[in-house]
Amino acid sequence: MQTKNPFLAIDRRILADSGTSNASGRNLFALCDGIGPRFAGTDGYRRAAEYMLDQFKAYKLDDAHLEPFAFTAWRRGAPATLVMQDPHVREIACYALPYSAATPPAGVTAVLLDLGPGSRADIEAQRKRIKGRFVMSTCTGVHRTETYAHCAALGAAGFIFSMSMEGMLLGTGSVSSGHDGTIPAVSIGHESALQLQRQLKDGTVRLTLAEHAVLEESTTWNVVGDLRGTEHPDELVIMGGHLDSHEIGPGAFDNGAGAVQVMEVARLLARQRKHLKRTVRFIGFAGEEIGLLGSHYHAKAHAAEMRKARFMLNSDTPSLGRPRGLGFHKCPKGAPYLERLGKQMDTEIVCQNRAHCHSDHYPFILQGVPTAGVGGGRFSAPIQHYYHMAADTPEKVSLTDLRDSAAFSARILLRAASDETWPRMRRSAAEVKEWKAMGALPAPLGR
Repeated sequence: MQTKNPFLAIDRRILADSGTSNASGRNLFALCDGIGPRFAGTDGYRRAAEYMLDQFKAYKLDDAHLEPFAFTAWRRGAPATLVMQDPHVREIACYALPYSAATPPAGVTAVLLDLGPGSRADIEAQRKRIKGRFVMSTCTGVHRTETYAHCAALGAAGFIFSMSMEGMLLGTGSVSSGHDGTIPAVSIGHESALQLQRQLKDGTVRLTLAEHAVLEESTTWNVVGDLRGTEHPDELVIMGGHLDSHEIGPGAFDNGAGAVQVMEVARLLARQRKHLKRTVRFIGFAGEEIGLLGSHYHAKAHAAEMRKARFMLNSDTPSLGRPRGLGFHKCPKGAPYLERLGKQMDTEIVCQNRAHCHSDHYPFILQGVPTAGVGGGRFSAPIQHYYHMAADTPEKVSLTDLRDSAAFSARILLRAASDETWPRMRRSAAEVKEWKAMGALPAPLGR
């Protein structure tokens, strides 16, 4: 049974505005086709930040600006090469992983060890064989940075990230958080990994890996704009999503779509700004793909403001699932509120509760801020997102779903800013401590 919706008139205006505008599509194609890859420290990222800032100013956000900070930029240099020496001589297509270490010009030669999924147990089982070898892993079920760190600590000669998707596709992904790694690392295609595994069954596989990356100090920028609250302007509601992509491709789903959703919600709510009791801040984060650099910087630089932050909504690879919902990050009080909200909106709203530390919500958790991402339900189109690959291109993103997700997010933020029944979910010091422990890279396995 539907209950009274105090925001019904505003909801209708948001939905009508969203349903009759293709701003999301224009912004997505501008980022992905007009600008292209947006890797941290490149001209592509700078152009994207300026584009987002122009949109924030066009929507008349308050104090729209670029927020600069220094970081260590990783430059690929000449393409990496991986050559099998034994039992056959042939080159294997590969792609250097950001923040992995360079080799001597002639490369490094070593025998190969297959770690399979690369879990802590897998590493422990092979720990005496890792030193001096190249290790290959799919990193299935574990973040690649963890497997890389453990193998480097145990003296591996290099790290080979094996893709799991068929089609000789190469992927990418940083192996450390904005600082130089200690061993070289590359990705290879799924079929190349299968070939290496077959040959390992027959004997020793020896490889030569050459990588030419360099590091240099640089500056990058978050993009920030506010809609100032009418009654409690010092209290914050935040929506952010990372604007950067890897340099391998245009990063349409990860995270052009997420950044576009931030812009679209800003556009929708700017037209309803007189109804926002608390300030809503929109942020395009820099450097998420290399260690959440921009979100860490903003959350720490604005720590005093974060003490009055009511909620943070993270827009990273926005869900295409239906029915719409929120994926709270261990905020149990969110579920009863969404249940009531579903009755208000006369629609099913999914509530998930999950815990992970690998996106831009995490630095805000460390400041005690309750966080969530836009989630989806059981009905979802079976599409492949080509995560961290060159094929992550904009025609694979459903503009209808992106528009609907933005309208849903705008309605959520309206309530986070103006509904006095919004649940109090600030995290205690003990809860923050638990999250810090969860996000810390486990101590490397000793040699």
